[in-house]
Order: sequence, then C-alpha cells, then structure tokens
Amino acid sequence: MPSQTLDGLKISSRVTLLEPGMYIFRYASQPPADKPVCIALQQAPLGKGSIDFFPAEGVSKNMLTKLGDTIVARVKGGVTTVLITEYHMFDEVIDPIDLRIDRIDTSPAIMRTYAVVATAEPAQAIAASAKPLPVKLIAHLKKAGEVTSNEGWVGAPGTEDFIESFAVEWAEKPVGVDLLYTCMVAGSGPCRNVSTGTFVGAKAQGLPLLC
Repeated sequence: MPSQTLDGLKISSRVTLLEPGMYIFRYASQPPADKPVCIALQQAPLGKGSIDFFPAEGVSKNMLTKLGDTIVARVKGGVTTVLITEYHMFDEVIDPIDLRIDRIDTSPAIMRTYAVVATAEPAQAIAASAKPLPVKLIAHLKKAGEVTSNEGWVGAPGTEDFIESFAVEWAEKPVGVDLLYTCMVAGSGPCRNVSTGTFVGAKAQGLPLLC
C-alpha cells in the first residue's frame, strides 16, 4: 500500500501470505536512534487459517521496535495472511527496514543423524563413468613450495616435506555444482569451509595439515 504521511508520521503496510506452520519474525535492522521505525504485526482478513503470536521478552502488542526484537507465530487451519505495518516517526527517507521471516523446519532433516530413506521407486541413478574427475590439486609443501598434481593426490607420506595448504581446481565444473572442502592444521585447529579454487590451510607458516 502507498505510504501515508500524518504530521511527520509515515505509515506503510504490506500483506504476506503464510501456510500452516511455525514462523519467526525478527527485526533485523538498526536505524538511527533519532529515526525510529516500528513494525506491527496482525492477522489480515484474508485466508481460511488463523495465526497466534508469541512475543519475546520486551515485545508488546506485537510491535517490533529495535534490532533483535522477535515474535514467534503459529499458523493453523489453512493459509492465512499477515498485515505488516511500518510506522516511521519522521518525514525522511532511510534505508529499508529488514524484517526477517523464517519458517521453523520440523521435518526429519532436523535430526543430527538424518539419513535419506529409500523409497519404493528408486530415484534415477547417474550413469557411472570410468573417466576420472578432471580436478587439479595445487598444494604448498614446506620444502618444495608450490606443486601441482592431476593424480588426485600430492605429497609423500613419511617425509618432512609436509603439506601446508592446498586448493582444488575444477576446470570443467558443471553449472550449479561445486566442491566444499576444509582441513585441520596442527597447532591451529580446523579451517573454514572453502569452495573450488580457494586455498585452505596455513601457507608458509611451517604448520602441517593433520587431515
């Protein structure tokens, strides 16, 4: 809906549609202290379902006013709609306020030991190929420096010329597919996950990779 201005107060509203389930509404912006923005939530008269709001500590009347304010909502009985109203306590333009709406996952995927269960009709299998994956390893060894391998491995076990860091390059990587990899550095701990073409480890720091 268009914004309405009333003596320095600007009001704008929008409606979002929600299916049955549990949701979290979070105020994810931090506007200037002299330009406060309040966001009010209420059920809109559309849809067959209903919604219950459960405000977090410090939130009253389903009004989000500051960074981190949270409301949990339960939608039941069918699809329903929520009216989201923003109140700008000033007559100036600022960056849009980010209201995050996340659905709470209640599927089996939340289990730490979740595994895909085979169905009665097996999924179509990808055809096997004897052709090796065209990846290239680039590693930095303590003594030999940077080396490259197309064999799928690099280095020599049992020597002092250990691997300090490495990267995986995949020239023929299909669109929408990528590799994620990481490692453990002695005396430094686990590294972050990185994607194809990015080095991981502790280059030129004299620390070997443990795994």
